[in-house]
Amino acid sequence: YAVMDRLVEGSFFNSYPFLSNDSYDWIFEGMALYLRLKGMAVGTVPMLRNPGFVLVTAADAALGSEGKLILLTLAASIVFAHLLMALIGEQLGVQRSVTAAFVTASLAMPLAQLRFFVLPDAIAIALMMAGYYGLLRSQVPVKSWRWLALGAACTVLAGITQTYGLIPFFVGA
Repeated sequence: YAVMDRLVEGSFFNSYPFLSNDSYDWIFEGMALYLRLKGMAVGTVPMLRNPGFVLVTAADAALGSEGKLILLTLAASIVFAHLLMALIGEQLGVQRSVTAAFVTASLAMPLAQLRFFVLPDAIAIALMMAGYYGLLRSQVPVKSWRWLALGAACTVLAGITQTYGLIPFFVGA
């Protein structure tokens, strides 16, 4: 979060270097939702995005549209996903050195730079992994409906953030 926040100079939307065309769609829809909830008239939204990240950008708009909540959510998602990667490795009985290598490779891979972009993928991946972890925990050592319900809830949240977030839970189930 600190690295991402330092990239902002003045206006988040005019200075943050990792905004794609899609980023502006997500942010616009969050602002439109916030304004509609306040009772203001908003023009037609040209494309409807999955509501998970739109809710994050709407909450950021409610806080003044500085991008801080967006960046904090993305940073927390990245940390959470890597923690879950380690927990999934432990749950599957993978050696800690192998799990550490996977976590390190994930953090160091060239595609890791995409995590800086204002897109819902980091959130969807963290929720997707949480759903899968819940599914794994629900099976071992004793079947647990609480873990299964938690995993299913995280999977639903992942799915409303990015549709591919549903895949691991359903394949695993």
